Formats: sequence, structure tokens, C-alpha cells
Amino acid sequence: MRVTFEIDDELLASMKEYTGSKTNEETILYALNHMAAMPWMRDFYSRSLCTPDELADALIPGYDPDTYLDNPPPPDPTYQPPPRTHERTTPVRQ
Repeated sequence: MRVTFEIDDELLASMKEYTGSKTNEETILYALNHMAAMPWMRDFYSRSLCTPDELADALIPGYDPDTYLDNPPPPDPTYQPPPRTHERTTPVRQ
């Protein structure tokens, strides 16, 4: 079967290097075969978890994209960020 689609050049090049594939076709076939060989992935991607509207309502009850940006809810005054469990030991590259 022949299929035409767009793939990010950097992503494909990265995967080609990672897999050691010589061609784009080999890279894509490797990824598809690797994913199909993992039962948990087949199970996860075959489930219909919820619709985008159900997800939005679960995260922000009553969410309406037309009015949300104009009237966002006030921040939760009881929110406390989680404590840091470790400090960075290597410098950040700039």
C-alpha cells in the first residue's frame, strides 16, 4: 500500500539515526512494527477514552472556550506547589 503524508524532518532524521535505518521507509516500518509488537500499546491506542469535550469538562467543569479567556476562574487560594524533591546538579546549558 502506498500512503502520502507529512512528517517533521527533524523527527524523522532523529528516528533514522536512533534506529540505524538507511531509508525513511525502513524508519517508518521499524516504528510501526515496534509499536504493533507491544500489546499494551495496541490496547491503549484501541480504547476510546473520552471525547475532547468530556476531557475539557473533567479538567475545567463548565468549560466554554468562547467565554473562558474573557472570564477565567480566579486562582485557587489554597494551592501550594509541590515541594522540590531534588536540586539540579548539572548546570543549565545556554
